[in-house]
Amino acid sequence: MVCGMAAIVLAAIALTASMSYYLYWSGCLPRAGQRRARA
Repeated sequence: MVCGMAAIVLAAIALTASMSYYLYWSGCLPRAGQRRARA
């Protein structure tokens, strides 16, 4: 049971990290080059 909970926590952390990483690269960087992002 503890292993299952640990796996769920690790999965949630990995998902949150990947989401924040994706939002960072897709939301922050295009501001410096909107032409390249929208084209």
